[in-house]
Formats: sequence, C-alpha cells, structure tokens
Amino acid sequence: MQNQRKLEATVFNGEYNTLPAEEASWLVTVEAGNRACIGYLVGKRVMPGSTVDVVLSTKDCVGSYGTSYKKIKIRNPRKNNINPGVVKVKSVKSHPLVKGVVMIKLKKPLVITSDWLPICVYHLRRRTDGCAVMTSTVEKGKNIKEVKLHKPILVDSAECKKEIPDFDENTEFCVEGIPSGNDNVADGFICVEDRIWQLYGLRKQQSSSSKYAVFYDVQKTGFDTIDDWKCGTAAIDDLRKFRNYEKTDYIPIDAAPWMVAIYVQGKGGEFCTGMLVNGQKHTSGSKEVYTMSSCVSEKTQSSDIMVSYKTGPMTYANMSVESIERFNNKPAVVLLKLKHPIMISLYARPICMIKDEYHFSSYSCELLSVTYKDGDFKAKANIYDGWEMHYKCVNEFSDKYVGSGDFCAKDLDKDIDNDHTSSGRMIICGGKGNYGGRLFLAGVQHLKQGNLGTYTLM
Repeated sequence: MQNQRKLEATVFNGEYNTLPAEEASWLVTVEAGNRACIGYLVGKRVMPGSTVDVVLSTKDCVGSYGTSYKKIKIRNPRKNNINPGVVKVKSVKSHPLVKGVVMIKLKKPLVITSDWLPICVYHLRRRTDGCAVMTSTVEKGKNIKEVKLHKPILVDSAECKKEIPDFDENTEFCVEGIPSGNDNVADGFICVEDRIWQLYGLRKQQSSSSKYAVFYDVQKTGFDTIDDWKCGTAAIDDLRKFRNYEKTDYIPIDAAPWMVAIYVQGKGGEFCTGMLVNGQKHTSGSKEVYTMSSCVSEKTQSSDIMVSYKTGPMTYANMSVESIERFNNKPAVVLLKLKHPIMISLYARPICMIKDEYHFSSYSCELLSVTYKDGDFKAKANIYDGWEMHYKCVNEFSDKYVGSGDFCAKDLDKDIDNDHTSSGRMIICGGKGNYGGRLFLAGVQHLKQGNLGTYTLM
C-alpha cells in the first residue's frame, strides 16, 4: 500500500492539482550529461521488498550516454543515514521490445523506509479511470520539488497514426496533448488501484509539434524491466485476470504467448497444444517446445511436424522441427527441438520451466490448451478438481495409471467434448518466492476419458 493520499484524492476528485514531489515517492532525477529528466523507482514483483535497484526512464532522456553508464547518475531526494543523495549507476539497458524504455540498474540498492515506496509495473491492464499524466520541471543538480497532474484522454491508435506517421501502435499509446515542463521527456502516465500506484507509460520526445502526446507503453514490457528473466510473463495481456471459476474462458493468445499450435502430417489439418519453454542456450529466443505423446506418436518423424506461433496482431509463422526427444521415465512428455530459435517478441515468449519454483495446487494451477475460435487461435484455460480423484483414475485407467506417478484430475470444462477443445491439455502453475507473478509449465496430459485425465508432472 502506498500512502500518497493527496495524490489519490486529486486524481479521483478530478482536480489535477500541483502537489509536492514527496506525494510521488518513487520519483528521482536522472542526470545524463547536461540533461536532467524524471526517473521512476520501480518495485519488484513480490512486495513488499526491502530494497529497490531499478530506475525506469527513457532513451530520449539518457541519449548517447546510455552506452556510458558512468556518466549517468541518479539524484535521490530521500537522502538519510542509509540512502545517499546521489547514486551511482551499475548498468543501462534499453528494453528489448519497447526500445524507448530504459532500465537503469543502481550500483547500490536504495533501502525502502516507512515514508516511501516504489511504483509498480506488474499490473498489466489498461485503465481509463484513476489515472493521470504526471509532469515536472526538472533541473540538473536539484531534486524535484513539485509535480503537476493532468487528466489523460486516450486517443485511438488509428487517429494518432494519421497525425504522427512514426507512431508504433505495438509499443506506444497516444494521449491528447498535455504540456510538459521537461522537454516532453519521461513524463509518466500513472494509475492507482486499491491504493497501489502503477506506471503505464513514459512520455516520448517527439520531433515535431502535435496535438497528441505519445507514450512508450510500459505495460508491454512484462516483467523484463525489473529482472533478467525472460519467461512466464505476457507482454500484451495478463492470463491471470481471466481466471474464472464459473465458466470456460477463451482467452486471447496474447495472454499466453508461449502457446503454439503443432501440426502433424496426416492428421487432416488438426492441431495440438504445445508450449515454448525457456531454453538454456538461447537467451533471446527458444528452440524448445514441449507437447504430449498423444500429439506426436512414436512413428512421427521430425519432418512431419510444423509449429505455428504468433508474430503480430493477426499474423503467424511456421517453424520446422530438427529433432524429437522422448523420456523413458515420462512417456507422455515429448520435447521438440526446433531448427531455429523463435525469437522473443510481444507475441511469442516462453513459459518458465524451473523445478520446484512454483506452487502446485488447484488454487495456483490450471489447465491450458490451444483452440481455434472466431477466426483466430485462442488459449483455453480451465480449472480442475484434483481432490480425491486417485481412485477414479484407478477404476478408469487401471494398470496404465497405477504406478505411473501421474496426477489424476477432473477437468471442469463444460465444453470438454467440443471439437475446438481436442488439442490436449497442459498444466501451468504460478511461481513462488522470487518467481511470484510468473507462470510455469508443470505437466502434460497423458490418459484421457471424458473429463477425467491423468497428467505427467515435469
């Protein structure tokens, strides 16, 4: 919980006043050469943490100094006996997808105290209420004294594109023109929900005047802004917000960008579910896709398989398979090694696969599959019942289940017999500890009869 009561009241009352800078306790000054602009201390996924070591700002702010981090320093207004007033920088990186967003890693983390908290970036939903654009006049060698709030009015991407030809709707969004005291650099689009402030956008410096202001879309950075892990989070949407105990959900594939469709020659255009996982050797992409033996039989050759993955809002690409790997102790699990890595993008991102780093329970896990509905691929998420199901699987599958080590579960999907849902299920679970907020591949479907199934755990 953040205690910026005046800030919150100003936004919800629609007053949009000028306030003391301490009301936005996450603000720092980024100094690069002769330029000074706004920086935002961002918190880790699992809060409350005890320290903060990442500042977000923009490429427009640091300019050419981004390649020479020693020439950049952070001015911290909360100087005390444990936190210095000027903080040295350890590294500066542009975000690999939203390239206008810059991640500044501090050489020494700042310790969070009782009177301030960082801003969050983990809430991946576009809000239209409880929001403001925050501007400030920033001077080199001085701390930020006050901030001015403005009411944001979002502009349709197509309309913005007409006005600003180089506007990129995949990584930017548009707001009706707002004055800035900071050369239009790194003003923040912020929103509050349940007294938790979220950073949604950083203002882009525009080469020409316009009635619209462009913001780099921070929500599309996933969690890549606050750590180095490249798995288990979506860039465009958030799978967790769709979790519904009442009904079956057909979810945009963007919310589960690790989902791929696997086509096997001779199956008449049918496809099955696969998941792109974080490979060990390819940090910018992945060559590994996990699926199940019901999809890829023993007779299937690698040349018979094609993997389809998303590359744009309505575009897909195919990747061929180099080899097939099977596991004697887990006959239901099949690993496809691709001929080339699928590069990490807004639309294709691997799921995590790290043993013992997730919670395995019906409260944090669900069944996921690929389906086709309304002219596009969708991810289909279902909850399951694993309570006292063991003997039901014993009765249904007998020796094929007994001694296999599989997990028995009842799929609560009401559309279990629908043609769109026959691609096979895989279990995903939420991470724990330092991996909170990320999703992990936990198991694949093995045996199936109606809505009863067994799952081999990874």
